[in-house]
Amino acid sequence: MKKIKLDEIIIDGGTQTRAALNEDTISDYAEAMTEGAKFPTVVVFASGTAYLLADGFHRFMAAQRCGWVDIDCDVRKGSKQDAIKYSLGANNVHGLRRTNADKHRGVEIALREFGKLTDRALAEMCGVSDHFIGDTHARHGFKPIINS
Repeated sequence: MKKIKLDEIIIDGGTQTRAALNEDTISDYAEAMTEGAKFPTVVVFASGTAYLLADGFHRFMAAQRCGWVDIDCDVRKGSKQDAIKYSLGANNVHGLRRTNADKHRGVEIALREFGKLTDRALAEMCGVSDHFIGDTHARHGFKPIINS
């Protein structure tokens, strides 16, 4: 864990896989933070001197709203693609539940970034079913890759 200044963390680098941030959640988190609540660290990927936020966008925005200068981070080495891959699986089991729009956006990003993978691999990466991947393929005119 490492404290990193908020202004050193890139939040608009294409690693946000949700359809939209939830303003109520940001407000709730900010209120809880001002009352001293402890939250899990945000996850950033370091590529050289850049820190790309991969998980914790609501927590990051709440910290910003509270006027914090820095935030505790779980720093991992990796590229933008590593950060995207991590982000696609974030919130499958914790945090604000993903909406169907969030799931669709995540699958669309996965198809664009990792489209050579099988539907099964993409489903596992995104935390959705193989059928969900197939439906997204069909909706966007992609030809599915046969699972092996």
